[in-house]
Amino acid sequence: RVLFRSCLSCMWIDNQYRRQGIAVQLLNHACEIWNSNLLITNYIPASRKTFEKTGKFTEFKSLPGIRGYLRFNLAEIIILKRPGLGCIKWLLLLFDFIANVISGIRLVFWRMAMNNNRIKIEYLNEIDSETDEFVRQRSKDNLSPKDKSFFNWVKKHPWVLNTPFEDYTSRRYEFSAVDRNFNQLYIKVMDNENKILAFLMLTVHGTHLKTSYLFFDEDNSNIVRKIIFAHLLNLKVRTFTTFHPQLVEIIRSGKKPFILIRKMYHRSLITKELLAKIKDEKKYILMEGDGDCAFI
Repeated sequence: RVLFRSCLSCMWIDNQYRRQGIAVQLLNHACEIWNSNLLITNYIPASRKTFEKTGKFTEFKSLPGIRGYLRFNLAEIIILKRPGLGCIKWLLLLFDFIANVISGIRLVFWRMAMNNNRIKIEYLNEIDSETDEFVRQRSKDNLSPKDKSFFNWVKKHPWVLNTPFEDYTSRRYEFSAVDRNFNQLYIKVMDNENKILAFLMLTVHGTHLKTSYLFFDEDNSNIVRKIIFAHLLNLKVRTFTTFHPQLVEIIRSGKKPFILIRKMYHRSLITKELLAKIKDEKKYILMEGDGDCAFI
């Protein structure tokens, strides 16, 4: 059972041809091809007006989440938003370096607190039958239920390649194609009796870690939190984002290693025709990896 036919991944118009109504024409054509069975996840807010102009889309499920900052990264953040400040990038890099040396002392104590001998983890290249059944049982109410075929396909066909340099194709491509640090971690979590407790799909893109898919029972929320924190510290990422409701709640209410936390929203749009076909829409769950988000 798959409740949506297709998810719109992205749309791009060359700068010299923008504001000519081409985007709306492309959207209308996509709706025509897919019989208006389209879902758009985690769209850029600036693009919302374009979707509204078609008259075919409406707001769907919004997932509240958090973004946590473990290390200072002002050079990258500020220059990205204000390219004109590139002349002071060296000063920002110096500040980041000094601030992170000091902050690193604090994180050492967090690493020590993450040790837990009561659980075991196994990294998977392919989903085994036990994990497959675990995921199937916990994704029955998803808009697009998951199984091993989905996760094995994602693993086999990555959108971003882990490379030391940009290649010719990536320089021509307008979206992410390569990164010096890109990895999709499939983590099977078990207790000492080898009973599976959770399955996690964590995506590391550059210095950012995201929880693309998390499957676990509420009783094991704290175990999942500790495992994710341990990965944040050992992978030395700077930024962490999650929209999983149970994880968001337990992080907000407990101790955390972040310098700063801010609210985030994972917003979605759906065609009115497809929404009308979904009976009891509140029953179904949209996960943050749905659509193209699991690939990036």
